[in-house]
Amino acid sequence: MANINLEPGDSSFDEIIGAVENGVYMESNRSWSIDDYRNKFQFGCEYAKLIENGKMTKTLRNPNYGVLATLFGTV
Repeated sequence: MANINLEPGDSSFDEIIGAVENGVYMESNRSWSIDDYRNKFQFGCEYAKLIENGKMTKTLRNPNYGVLATLFGTV
């Protein structure tokens, strides 16, 4: 997978967060990496908030997000 593009929608930030049952909102990108074959990538941030039942709750420090790009084809 070389690129992925996300189009903007009509939902507000609060509506998007309100629709999340369990998740993590990450901001302040600190680092990122992608392998030579573009199959795996990882992002590291400085700050995040846990989302529980549509509300941002606990603060999380130094969260990371990593994925195998081939998983996007299965969603």
